[in-house]
Amino acid sequence: MLSILIPIFNYDMRPIVEDLFHQANDQNIEFEIICLDDGSEMRYKKINEHLSFSDKIIYEELALNQGRAKIRNTLATRAKFPWLLFLDCDTGFPDGNFLKNYLEALERADVIVGGRIYTQEPPEDLDFYFHWKYGSQREVKNAKQRSAYPYQGFMTNNFLIKKSVFNLLQFDCNITQYGHEDTLFGQELKKLNVSIGHIDNPSIHLGLETTEEFIAKSKKAIDNLVTLNANGKNVRAKIYTRYSEHKNIITKIVKIIPNKIERLILKNLKSSRPSLFLFDVYRLIYLAHAEQNS
Repeated sequence: MLSILIPIFNYDMRPIVEDLFHQANDQNIEFEIICLDDGSEMRYKKINEHLSFSDKIIYEELALNQGRAKIRNTLATRAKFPWLLFLDCDTGFPDGNFLKNYLEALERADVIVGGRIYTQEPPEDLDFYFHWKYGSQREVKNAKQRSAYPYQGFMTNNFLIKKSVFNLLQFDCNITQYGHEDTLFGQELKKLNVSIGHIDNPSIHLGLETTEEFIAKSKKAIDNLVTLNANGKNVRAKIYTRYSEHKNIITKIVKIIPNKIERLILKNLKSSRPSLFLFDVYRLIYLAHAEQNS
């Protein structure tokens, strides 16, 4: 009935796998949990090597890193059941009803999206505060909010899809760099008129990154966005839409903004009171530079 598919990269998978295993058993369904390690450090492989404590759990280490798009396609090819539940490895659940909530929503659509939340309390370590603040204020949306634009801002961290539907489109394996493979996947769902339902069944994003790591990944995502659009993919990410609407003004401003301003923005983002508005400005500046240099 249900294949639970989790790509792993440098994360201790024991809590999530044990939780999902017990939840699935409680629902008395046919299921499997497939975890593929995509080039983790050896210490994480050692931690996870005993995950297969049941014949319903498959753990395998891949010889080469496949990347975020291809590994999800690989997971789907290994799945034997008609419903695929894709989850990120750095995931937790608010309660023990996570799988139950999905099973009760199966008839609603071909794709069911549960959403994402963060811990209510901010991290004690200031290095991780900005990621927590950004995620809590920008990524957390309830089902009603997501349903207003059902295909927009699609995220791969927590969604259920019919295998027959997934096989029609899959993730674009030409995307090997970080960023926006999920945005493009959402656009393809819309093109094919695949029905999508949003429910309040969030997973908790536990894998916070330091401010420097988060900013670096944001810049990688912008680089990839510019490359994808230069190659005709027409990825309609929110930041690119905003940039396109005000391109002339932004490019003029970028020419006169000294590097000192960018350094001051970065200093703010690493502080105890980071501004999301300044982060947006920083990304627009970076996008302008990236497009000019492409």
